[in-house]
Amino acid sequence: MEKLKSVVPDALKRMIAKSTADDLPSTCNSFLEFFLHTEQFQMIVGDLAHSESALCCKNRDAALESKRKGNECFSSGDYVKALNLYSQALRFAPIDVDDVNKNLVATLFVNRASVLLKMSFLVECLRDCTRALLISPNYAKFNEAWYRRGKANASLNGFEDAVHDFNVAMHLEESLSGKRQIERELKLIVDQYKGNNSVDQHGKDVLHTLVPAGTWFLKSIDASDLVKNGELMFTYLDEVVEEIGKENVMQVITNNASNYVNAGMRLMEKRGRLWWTPCAAYCIDLMLEDIGKLNVHDNTLAKARQVVKFIYGHTWVLSLMRTFTKNHELILLAITRFATSFLTLQSIYKQKQVILAMFSSEKWCLSTWAKKPEGVKARSTVLFDPSFWPHVAFCIKTTIPLVSVLREVDLEERLTMGYIYELTDLAKEKIAFNCGGMERKYSPIWRKIDARWNSQLHRHLHVAGYYLNPQLRYEDKFSNVDEVRKGLYECMDRMLGFEDRLKADIQLDSYDQANGDFGSQLQEFAV
Repeated sequence: MEKLKSVVPDALKRMIAKSTADDLPSTCNSFLEFFLHTEQFQMIVGDLAHSESALCCKNRDAALESKRKGNECFSSGDYVKALNLYSQALRFAPIDVDDVNKNLVATLFVNRASVLLKMSFLVECLRDCTRALLISPNYAKFNEAWYRRGKANASLNGFEDAVHDFNVAMHLEESLSGKRQIERELKLIVDQYKGNNSVDQHGKDVLHTLVPAGTWFLKSIDASDLVKNGELMFTYLDEVVEEIGKENVMQVITNNASNYVNAGMRLMEKRGRLWWTPCAAYCIDLMLEDIGKLNVHDNTLAKARQVVKFIYGHTWVLSLMRTFTKNHELILLAITRFATSFLTLQSIYKQKQVILAMFSSEKWCLSTWAKKPEGVKARSTVLFDPSFWPHVAFCIKTTIPLVSVLREVDLEERLTMGYIYELTDLAKEKIAFNCGGMERKYSPIWRKIDARWNSQLHRHLHVAGYYLNPQLRYEDKFSNVDEVRKGLYECMDRMLGFEDRLKADIQLDSYDQANGDFGSQLQEFAV
């Protein structure tokens, strides 16, 4: 039907749109007269009347044979051929026939969905999974449909739908190993799309308590009734400190919600040698979110999303794009939604010439998508919007340095306490440099970064970590300003008793001058 719709002329479509019930005989005649002279109509009629594959000539054995061949092609990685074979099997398969205790048609839809998922035809994958579930909605063996639909929804940023589908798949899965695999993937999706928000796969608020020994999991609790109450949150965190031993706890890290901030500050009031700090990755992600709300960034992201959504939402267009990009994807997933947006923007810019060539190609211009409103809009943005590409470049220059800091913090390849102060400063300097040192360009970005940094992330503990990191302390460009020294002294005053503080002051002089035990070993480390 889609093939037939695509060849109907606009004049005939307008005539039908304006017609009434009384016009039905004449509009049907107009349709028939038009279709009788089209090659597509003749081909479809031929298919419908084919002695072997016609709708009224279903053949179970032929369907099973095509399915078997499709399975072989799928296993060998020949996804295009597998897609064709599964589609052929669906034409042959009777609706009421089972295959290994499963409805054959539903099984074929699930199999084809697997191929579509592999080929990143996500919308089509969703459609086939849903078709399979409509045929066999309560059949436990079709957890594969829920699972694949969940993966497709996750890739399309349908977070809530993905969580629902994965939970159903996990409930229906019979094997323990299968349940664990689904649970692991569900956790990754929750972490990716919720960042550090404490929400589990069932939508419940959960507190995870982690202890750094590397990072060691201590426990989790259902905090659905806890997270909105600052008093209860403080009580819980205080009990954890007591459980671990107050002498063993130097720092408590939570996310930045107001109830957590309140609990953290109260904890510092009670525990004189303890520091509370907000999650660095979460703060940096909020910086990216704030920058993304600036007019240039917001408008550019909206245009880019429209282009990407159009390309990835239509099988033929996506296939054409991959032909031009040589299978390089435009969408790049990162640890947070906002980082993903800007990395995808960078990916689009890297493929600029290829995208321009695609929308200018003869193949595109002769396609039906070139005449559809969404296709016209996407092409117009890419080829004729004078501000689109310059603004894409500007957005990349003003955000990617911050995305790099987010990656560094989240990867945990090294302890970031001694680096976060320096990394943030370097990111700001890089952004200013990318803007050619023009204050009117970089100052709005700096203001967004500083607003989050000064109110949330800038802590004496981070400054002390910067000062006491020999790799940075012995560099010529080390910033030994009043703010840095004050942060160090505040930490020493809070965490050390009188005698220990005196000893630390003496050792600090030796550390500053790299004397004694602070000499060759630390100099080596700094190199």
